Amino acid sequence: MTIALLPAPLPVAMPLLVAVPLLGAVMGSFLATAALRGAYGESLLHPPSHCRGCGRRLNAIDLLPILGYALRRGRCTDCGTPIPALFPLAETAGLLIGLSALWQFAGADLLAALLFGLLLLAIALRDSRDFTIPDILSYGLILSGLGATAWLKPALLPEHALAALLGGGLLALLAWGYKRLRGRDGMGWGDVKLLAGIGAWMGLHSLPMVVLLAALGGIAQAVWQSRGKPQATMMIPLGSWLGIAAWLLYVGQP
Repeated sequence: MTIALLPAPLPVAMPLLVAVPLLGAVMGSFLATAALRGAYGESLLHPPSHCRGCGRRLNAIDLLPILGYALRRGRCTDCGTPIPALFPLAETAGLLIGLSALWQFAGADLLAALLFGLLLLAIALRDSRDFTIPDILSYGLILSGLGATAWLKPALLPEHALAALLGGGLLALLAWGYKRLRGRDGMGWGDVKLLAGIGAWMGLHSLPMVVLLAALGGIAQAVWQSRGKPQATMMIPLGSWLGIAAWLLYVGQP
């Protein structure tokens, strides 16, 4: 759906042009915090944002998305402890999600797209950090996808429900087959539920290309990490690549 904001009067369009990308960046920062604290087994609410080196509580300037990292040159101003690069990466990703959603969608479709993009970002951040996808995110993706389809495109709900079943079933079959052949897990069940969620949001026609693009991204990462030297085992965050592929296709659809 082509964006309907461009022909709107400038005073109406400008607040959204600023607010939506900014919201994406702020949410990216929040999701990076959630991913890091989840990986450490810490509470998301306590203690407040602080430096892991000296414990200094972060102020409003420190918490500015992207700019806060740049102004501090990537380090705590008190003790010099490096700030995890996950923060500017997540904030930039959130900003780009907001911009691309705003460019392609409007109204209720825009709200749904932001929800989808930010859920994918949350999953990608956590998976890239410790190769896990919490059930609350994967099941949330499935339920929200079916809910958004029922709300915005009710005629497509049967297809999207079938896509969720087939998408999850396909990866489940691959995971089972790999374990039978190699005697060890080669794919996490979080990836299975993630592809089911992507199917719930995008339908059957998008699943093959999502899997293909994610596989190519994973292969490229493996080649880069090994520097051309094959390794017997290598951990690749497939969920992150599935999320990237799904979003690119979602905002790139006609």
